[in-house]
Amino acid sequence: MIDLSYEIPMDHAFLRGVVRANAGKRIWLSRIVGAVGVIVGVLALLAGLVPSARSSLFFGVILVLLGGYLLFRVRIGAAVAWRRIAKMPAGQWAVRITEGGIEEITPVGREQHPWTSIRKVTHTDSLFVFRVAVPAGVIGIPRASMSMQDTRDLHDLLVRHGLRQAWPSSTGVPN
Repeated sequence: MIDLSYEIPMDHAFLRGVVRANAGKRIWLSRIVGAVGVIVGVLALLAGLVPSARSSLFFGVILVLLGGYLLFRVRIGAAVAWRRIAKMPAGQWAVRITEGGIEEITPVGREQHPWTSIRKVTHTDSLFVFRVAVPAGVIGIPRASMSMQDTRDLHDLLVRHGLRQAWPSSTGVPN
């Protein structure tokens, strides 16, 4: 039976890492589309300076705003999350992983997420990120706080619940 508990460092850098890990490889597509949007928007703004093409001013402003959002959405997402968290009372943030699911412990209360509500599990060099179905959200756990045995136990648990495939490496730890 598995019972792992971790304190979560709730700071801006941690939140940015969780948002970035949740976005995954889509973040690069978002940045490329955002940069193209900003460039086309600036060109439309410049064209809108010509009296015969005034309608492109509105189009240019919309493209610059949308492109800017796509370029900086990780920073914006982390800032929004940070503002929500800053309004909460101070206290301990923790995560507990058991056979029954993941329990979030915040200064406001506790919330239990059974394994059936976990939609996706990703990991980076520094984080494990669990995407929760209801309420929509993500839970991040720093990998630095986990021992190698904890990582193996978590992997085995995720395989049992169909959230992970067996790692092909013989070491038993993720890449």
